[in-house]
Amino acid sequence: MRARIQALSLAALTLLTSAGARADILPPGEKGVKLSIRVDGAIAAGKALVLDRTFRGADVIPAGQVVPVEWHPMGGPMRLVLVDADAAAKVEKLRENMERDAIKSLTSAGTPCSDPFDGVRTVPTESPAAEVRWTFSVKVEGTSCTGTLVRTEQLAKDGSVVSATPASAPTGSVVPAVSKTSEPASSPATPKPPAASKSGCAVNEINNAEGAGVVFLLGLGAITALRRRRNHFTGPRS
Repeated sequence: MRARIQALSLAALTLLTSAGARADILPPGEKGVKLSIRVDGAIAAGKALVLDRTFRGADVIPAGQVVPVEWHPMGGPMRLVLVDADAAAKVEKLRENMERDAIKSLTSAGTPCSDPFDGVRTVPTESPAAEVRWTFSVKVEGTSCTGTLVRTEQLAKDGSVVSATPASAPTGSVVPAVSKTSEPASSPATPKPPAASKSGCAVNEINNAEGAGVVFLLGLGAITALRRRRNHFTGPRS
């Protein structure tokens, strides 16, 4: 019985290990990239910024410095959080052993400074980029903190900029969605019947119809006049 349990445990461990390895296998045509972040802005005394939901749980981000970032999709989107300085010191110790639950309790008590954003794992193999860097600016007023994504850069191995994408809106703000309600399609105008041709047979038909009408009216008038004249001479019948 004990041998069977050990065999099942070994099989389960093998499956978990292989599943984790497959999750980190790069897709065809893709290569891995490093990540980094820089946050500019004045941080109030007794406060500190952390990048929440990184690979180790959270990273403390000193203002004005480029900090390397480790991220895995299983951790979910990252976000900047303003915490007390003593909480940041605890995060530094807890992240060494990746004590994510304890770190989460500290960051959950902080003030969010940005909307969540996903990290980047790969870029196309032919890209010269070796690193992706986010640059934020933060503004702290009292208990509020607003972070603005300034740009996202792709850097080569030598640190030169391969591409830079400026942010279209500050994180935390809501970009109004453009209404895509489609207007009802107007029904096509009913085409007008083609104008009758005024040449050839059509003209003859019109002239014939008009002539027949005139003859009919003249004949009807003549019959009416004849009856009146006849009645005038004969008088009423007894």
